[in-house]
Amino acid sequence: MTCLNSWLGDASLGSKRNRSAVGPTCNGQVLNLAARHKDGRWVMVYLGGKASFSINLNKLAAGSTVKAFWIDPRTGEPQTAGRPANSGSESFSTPDGWEDALLILEASSS
Repeated sequence: MTCLNSWLGDASLGSKRNRSAVGPTCNGQVLNLAARHKDGRWVMVYLGGKASFSINLNKLAAGSTVKAFWIDPRTGEPQTAGRPANSGSESFSTPDGWEDALLILEASSS
């Protein structure tokens, strides 16, 4: 598992609840960064290599649905990552064949 921080599901970097950005993480030579909107409207996670991790979706805006998608930094092309429930932890893995990846989670009222 990639260690990001407590609101992403792993507490390896501490438990500061209101931290809006995290990085770099403890995954050797690979750069992994994460940021969250102060009101929980979105989460952005950059992964510098193949990784599996979990995100605590309770940290997104309450009562919202979640839209999750990957962006390939090489091409800018998006790829859906589903519509997880806005509660509990959700596991994600970078898409196969990608050198690096950006995961975006957006909270919306629809």
